[in-house]
Amino acid sequence: MPDSSKSPRFGRAGILAFWLLSSALMVSILVNTAKNGADFHVYWKAARAVLEGGTAYSVERDGIMTFKYPPWVLPFFLPLGFLSFGAAKVLWGVLESLSLLTIILWCRRRGSGHAAILGTLLLFLPILNTHAFDGQISLLLTAICLLGWQTFSEGDRSPRSYLLTYALSVKLFTLFPVLGMRFKKDDLGRILLLLSGCGALVGVAMALDASKTEIFREWLRAAGPGTDASGQLLISPAGMQAQGWVSAVFRLTGWPADRGALVYPLVLGIACVAAVLWRKTASRLPPAQAWAGWLGLAATLQPLAGFHTFVLSLPLAVLAFARPAQGPIQGWRQVLPFVGLIALTVITEKIGHVGWMLQVVSIKSFGVLLLLISVGMDPRGGQ
Repeated sequence: MPDSSKSPRFGRAGILAFWLLSSALMVSILVNTAKNGADFHVYWKAARAVLEGGTAYSVERDGIMTFKYPPWVLPFFLPLGFLSFGAAKVLWGVLESLSLLTIILWCRRRGSGHAAILGTLLLFLPILNTHAFDGQISLLLTAICLLGWQTFSEGDRSPRSYLLTYALSVKLFTLFPVLGMRFKKDDLGRILLLLSGCGALVGVAMALDASKTEIFREWLRAAGPGTDASGQLLISPAGMQAQGWVSAVFRLTGWPADRGALVYPLVLGIACVAAVLWRKTASRLPPAQAWAGWLGLAATLQPLAGFHTFVLSLPLAVLAFARPAQGPIQGWRQVLPFVGLIALTVITEKIGHVGWMLQVVSIKSFGVLLLLISVGMDPRGGQ
């Protein structure tokens, strides 16, 4: 995917086409979210339940479609409950579209060309469409992580940089990129302030949620990977739609995944290996590529890594197409991003038995791995 935006032939017409197609994609995300938004209904229903005197966390009421985010994140969703479901979906669609625009602009400021971005977006269409159809949060989370990292990496500890750490706390697996943040000695006081802010948000949640002091217990019951009230897994990490590393381990080994006892130890073990290997590689990379790698890896650690989860790897996919260095590795640096991106975005359901085999080994996680290898082979690309 050549960086044709730096060629005179790309010109104004090419740039105009880039923004027209990008705008069409953003409108599509808005429309699909407003028309569907199945998972978004979980967020809205939880907010409405709290505002009506109920609880956000109820496995008995909601089954597998239970609100799973921690109590300090719950207040973020509460304003949605003041709107009708239809109006809230439109607002959510607008936020998701603006999030995609933020990702595009972030990649442009890191030196990625129009052609590289547009080509990656077109191949990402199945993932983006699934994300919009479900009304998921991954686009918004990715955008916040990029904006927060920008200020944090530049030494700015403004409220926008705090938003980064807050956003990363929405789920267990999204905390993984914290290992890639460069803290300073004088950050301790700010971290304590952030924790105090989260504590205040928990206080708000406890005051409004019907579960009151039991809110953490109810959250932990709801937060498991698709568990019912007894802890039985209703959505298995071994399911074919789950494309993280843990899912591949369960499918390839045949280990029982009907209960959650093995899930988190496996996630922790894989996360430790990934952190050691990527931290070593990231130390010699441009900061933007290193951070995009941490986000991409986080997607592969999700026990139920559906298509929408891999939106987190979009910045990595774009930055992997930075101009390769001259020399013997140039050929590999040109091929690996293509192979990785195809592996990450392939619609496995369309290619029969081969697609089934690719799902068994979690092909999307392998796609992320190939992108990481291609970036790590040439630390001179990107900014």
